Amino acid sequence: MANYFMCILGFLLILNYLGNVKGKVEQPNTKNTFNSSNNFLIDTCISVANGLSYYDELIKNYDYDRNCLIYKEIGNFVLEKYRLEHYNCYSKIQKPLCKIRYVDIKDDQKGKKKCQPNNIHVSPIIQNIGLDKNVEIALEKTNNNIMDDTLSIKKENDNTEQNEGNEECNSSLLNIDNSNGIHEENEANEENDENSRCNIAKNLFTSLIKKCTENKYKNELIHCETFDIEKNIILNGEAFCEKSYERKMIEDNKVKNKIYKSVYGNNKYKKLIIRPIKFKKHEYSTCVNMVNIYNNCSVVEQKLKNNKDIDFCLLQRSNDFCNSKIKVENNKHYINTCSDIILPYLLSSENDGNLTYIQMCYDIRNYIDILDKKKLQYLKQKKKYEQNISNINITQKLYKIVKKNFQILNEENDKYYEHINNLFNILLGAKKNNKLLLSNHCITKLNNLSEKINYLYHKVSSIEYPDMNTNLIDTNIDFINKNKINIKDIIKIQMDISVASDEIRQCVNEKEENKKSGNKTRSDNINIYKDNTFAELNYDELNKLKHKGNHINKLIQNYATKSNNSILKNNEELINNFKNGIKKMNNMIEIFTSQINLLIKNGLS
Repeated sequence: MANYFMCILGFLLILNYLGNVKGKVEQPNTKNTFNSSNNFLIDTCISVANGLSYYDELIKNYDYDRNCLIYKEIGNFVLEKYRLEHYNCYSKIQKPLCKIRYVDIKDDQKGKKKCQPNNIHVSPIIQNIGLDKNVEIALEKTNNNIMDDTLSIKKENDNTEQNEGNEECNSSLLNIDNSNGIHEENEANEENDENSRCNIAKNLFTSLIKKCTENKYKNELIHCETFDIEKNIILNGEAFCEKSYERKMIEDNKVKNKIYKSVYGNNKYKKLIIRPIKFKKHEYSTCVNMVNIYNNCSVVEQKLKNNKDIDFCLLQRSNDFCNSKIKVENNKHYINTCSDIILPYLLSSENDGNLTYIQMCYDIRNYIDILDKKKLQYLKQKKKYEQNISNINITQKLYKIVKKNFQILNEENDKYYEHINNLFNILLGAKKNNKLLLSNHCITKLNNLSEKINYLYHKVSSIEYPDMNTNLIDTNIDFINKNKINIKDIIKIQMDISVASDEIRQCVNEKEENKKSGNKTRSDNINIYKDNTFAELNYDELNKLKHKGNHINKLIQNYATKSNNSILKNNEELINNFKNGIKKMNNMIEIFTSQINLLIKNGLS
């Protein structure tokens, strides 16, 4: 009976297990966030951010070309669309940052243990990551044949690793017992052993590069295959790892326990031999990864700093030799997203909050706000240019009004100046010939005329020909209105002076007529003079009045004939400059709109 119940219990356990398995199979798959547009951008951004952190110090101190800074928020795709690829601020670094991934080895190994397929191929020779033309040609010549073999070997290795990983994953499904503690302990031991082996290879690698650089090929004990000291790169990583060596004096292991006596005495010594230290076969892949890291660092450093500080890539990157792995990125969507969106977002942001690149990636929606603000600035600048053109056009019209007003003044002045000028000629001519005596009534009118001429002189002298380009439109309009009132006032004064001149001239004419008629004798005239009914003109005062009248006439003529052609021509040049400015603003608005549309197309809104 006991056996019977045990069988039933076992059968129920089996059914329960199968039910659980079936339940797991029938559960809907969780959404693949990597395929989601927003999350793809974030994941790509994080990957690129790792690369930026890799070269953080170089990038912080990088001096961008000033001509490109106006387009620093714009990515490669939009710049190429408008044929502005020469103004790409990130052209020197977008290849090594977008076509190459910087992967933490520990995370990569964890990913394999989780059975996540990896479609990114590892290339032992890093090519076309932004090298100058000479380096690219050298790489092509030395590595074309090797590259095909390398990639094919790598594909086989990748397939083998993937199959082994699948077998491990499949077998792990069958392990029902709890052995996590054992696995973790084994993993820790394996990791320590792997780090130890990598450090040995790293020490040899750094020693080779350092000594080859210091000795410039002169030390026969050191050989660095395909290492170009001038360009500071290793042209063939595989050849370097297979054929480079460092000769050292070491103890002969074969006769380690034997002791030799010296022929010069009873001294005893161990036998030492010179042996080349080379990378072992199981270290080749580790060595090649170090070559990739070193080469990539050297290329980026030269482009960002324009110098070749070998110690930087050898010492600063030494921590990455065993912790990081460079992988060639073949996903075009990733590459384009990196160069078109991620780089301009991460590197152009002001980052007032001192956020890390990773933190900025989670706020990538702010990129549209950044572009919108910049676009708004260009819109405002465009409106300023348009307003300036409108102001200049108004100013041009105001200048024409001013000129017209002065021309009217000049025309009126021509009429009235003739009257006053004739009067002065008559008075001064009579004064030269004889002592001209005028009645007190006429002298009073002449004194009033003198006051009006002085007032007119002051009025005309105070008029300014405006420079309206330096004033606001409202100020210019106020000036023109005041100027118009002043001109009317001047014309009225001139009319009064003209009338007074005619009256005084009439007095002179009456005096002359009396002389001709002979109605009064000389003695009568003298008696009249003595009775103060007549007074003698002041010749000096008459001359002063005439000079003032002439000066008034010249001032008015100058105002009327003053050419504002130079001002108008200068304004036309300003209008053309503002029109060019509007054209540039329209181009910038269109470019930023295209970048915004690109973000929306990629899932940001």
